Amino acid sequence: MVRVALTIFVGAIALLVIVPWMGSFVVDWLWFKEVGFESVFVRSFLWSVGLFLLRGALAFAFIYGNVRLAGPRTDRALALVSERFRGATVDVGRLVPLFLLAGSFLIALMVAAAASERWLTYLLAYHGGSTGAVDPLLGWDLGFYLFRLPAITSALDTLTALTVLSLIAVTALYAMQSELVLARRTSSAAPRAARHVGALLAFFFVLLAVRLWIIGRADLLSSTAGPLVGASYTDAHVRLPTIALSAFAALAAVGLVLYGLLRGPFVRYVLIAAGVYVGVESSHPASCRPPSSGSSWRPTSSTASGRTSNGTSRRRAGPGGSTA
Repeated sequence: MVRVALTIFVGAIALLVIVPWMGSFVVDWLWFKEVGFESVFVRSFLWSVGLFLLRGALAFAFIYGNVRLAGPRTDRALALVSERFRGATVDVGRLVPLFLLAGSFLIALMVAAAASERWLTYLLAYHGGSTGAVDPLLGWDLGFYLFRLPAITSALDTLTALTVLSLIAVTALYAMQSELVLARRTSSAAPRAARHVGALLAFFFVLLAVRLWIIGRADLLSSTAGPLVGASYTDAHVRLPTIALSAFAALAAVGLVLYGLLRGPFVRYVLIAAGVYVGVESSHPASCRPPSSGSSWRPTSSTASGRTSNGTSRRRAGPGGSTA
């Protein structure tokens, strides 16, 4: 049964992923060879394959390492779970590890595929230099926004997604083994579950703080809250301190989670940490909240439309009074 399922899984991956990729590879190679740009194709191919293997291996190690660490030490917990299903004779002890392995592999495959599609982003981040000009709001070189910020955004997105998925998976595994009980009145966590879940939660809040401090502040440079594209007076004097406050709230949540691990009770301090961060975020007026964490910074072209005083867009006038 296990061998048949594994064979079907490998065959589906080969049919849906490897075969289409090989077809695309042959077509691209023939086109670049025809136009005389084989070196460009080789560079893009090496970066794409390298990112696919590197990011895929790291994602698999992160996901599978967490679920393997949270897995049951004996088959007794899995046997108790199987007894809850009336008349079930499924060997849960063999299926659950296989399911976790296959799920981790699929997630790593999706992460690797997304990374290989962004080979140009990482290539620019690796070779991009400084421009010698800095922005007046944060004092960062413009080369950082052009070359490195998109790669940092992609890496933080991947780490955050993997951390959230790992949190969901290990919480379910510990709950299945009764090492983590989440109830309205009685909540408890075994030491092993508390250490593991607490480490993932602390890492998640650290990622959130880094995201706010780097990407959240950089997004102000492409803000459209004012009459023009860019940081307005409100962005510089209200939203910028608001983002800093949210980042410090995320770090405070890290401290509360770690304190709960050391002094306990763990679940209570996790709820307090989440409440502190959510409370700080919700306390800001809607017009002063930080922008969405997805990096929206993009270089604007000279033909971008302007804005009138009432907020509606208008097209800029070209030579001779015509609109461009």
